[in-house]
Amino acid sequence: MVVVHPEYAYLILDLNDLKEEIADLIVERDLLLNYVCIEIQMDYMLKIGALEYKLLICRKSVSKKFEKIRIDRREDCEKAKGKYTFN
Repeated sequence: MVVVHPEYAYLILDLNDLKEEIADLIVERDLLLNYVCIEIQMDYMLKIGALEYKLLICRKSVSKKFEKIRIDRREDCEKAKGKYTFN
């Protein structure tokens, strides 16, 4: 018969509890990384990503309109210079 020191037995039990806690935390981390995080990313892409895309389209449209206005003004200035040339 083997006699185990009580403190050693306590440490072994404590070690086993810590191993179980680590295993539970690893399972929880994997769940968060592989499912919850992906769900959050997909939800973001569907809601916010769609709005960001619309914003990008609007910005391009506004940019094109400003460029057209700038070109029109430049052409108007060139026409005005041609009318009022002084010799």
